[in-house]
Amino acid sequence: MADAGYPNEYGYLGPYKDERYHLQEFRRRGQPCGREEVFNHAHSSLRNVIKYSMPLHNYIRRKLHDDEVFAEYDRYPNLIRDDFLPDIVAHSDIQGS
Repeated sequence: MADAGYPNEYGYLGPYKDERYHLQEFRRRGQPCGREEVFNHAHSSLRNVIKYSMPLHNYIRRKLHDDEVFAEYDRYPNLIRDDFLPDIVAHSDIQGS
């Protein structure tokens, strides 16, 4: 996920420009209409989840020094566990072959 300031290119997924984006706009003017607004609404919602869950993530990270999952990701920063989104991991394995 990327902010609107980043270009939409491989590895970055930003919102559509010139379409409603912020959740307040959808609350004021009704539900999204059209593919771009539906995407922007979902993008904005997910952005808020990430934004407001990061303090919890950081708190857990600081307090739990011996957390196995964090330790595993520290050792292997590009790791995608097999049990995390298994259909996507399997698809990337097929493409990489």
